[in-house]
Amino acid sequence: MTLGVLAALEYQQRTGQGQFIEAGMLGSPGFNDGAGNLDFTVNGREWDAMGYREVLGESYAPYGCYPCRGEDNWIIIACASDEEWQSMVNLIGKSSWAADPKFATKSGRKKHHEELDRNLSQWTA
Repeated sequence: MTLGVLAALEYQQRTGQGQFIEAGMLGSPGFNDGAGNLDFTVNGREWDAMGYREVLGESYAPYGCYPCRGEDNWIIIACASDEEWQSMVNLIGKSSWAADPKFATKSGRKKHHEELDRNLSQWTA
């Protein structure tokens, strides 16, 4: 947005004409945070920060941002179905994870997400 404003000002100085700057993405934070703002304004309740799991609800398991080798390197892993999970663990050589009853189903992976996140973080790092 700032770059657009500066470019428009520079153009206006050179030509004397204005510019139209479209910044549709600026509306998205209000859209995404509307319920929290309204709840605070009306009820005085502050919302806690939401992580990946809360935002995506039941859609993915696992879903997280995991550390990789090196400094400040990360990867997001998301599996929407048991089939995707099975494919992923086979690809990374951890098919034993899919055989573990705790991780065999999406509901199991959600229930044991802390252990699964530890396993995935160890592997990705």
